[in-house]
Amino acid sequence: MNNLKKALSLVLKAVETGMKAYADEKINTAEWIGIGTKIIAWIWIFRNLKLIWADIVNATPEAYQTMHSELCTSFDIPQDELEEKLEQALSLILLVVAMIWGKNETEMALKLKMTNFADLRFKEVDATA
Repeated sequence: MNNLKKALSLVLKAVETGMKAYADEKINTAEWIGIGTKIIAWIWIFRNLKLIWADIVNATPEAYQTMHSELCTSFDIPQDELEEKLEQALSLILLVVAMIWGKNETEMALKLKMTNFADLRFKEVDATA
């Protein structure tokens, strides 16, 4: 799972760097360079696709849950609502990947559904607004 976790961390760090740079709604040259260096690091992902694939196929439900928790804990951007949506998207992506290619797919799906989506709150829409 280390390779898959590293790949996802690289992607999330690029998103995090970009969103932190955009927090003031403008991105200067130094911030563009920082974003670029994070994206260039994605070369590692493409060079190690076979190892990442092996992690996906051989992962256990517990490993997916642990990795998801660690990634969400380390991911932090100034836009809290967007952060929450990105973490939910990550959870959904991991769920689909685990269901299609992982071990113990049904057990994994049920555990993720009960744990990761339990805190979703559907906001009521005020019709008068």
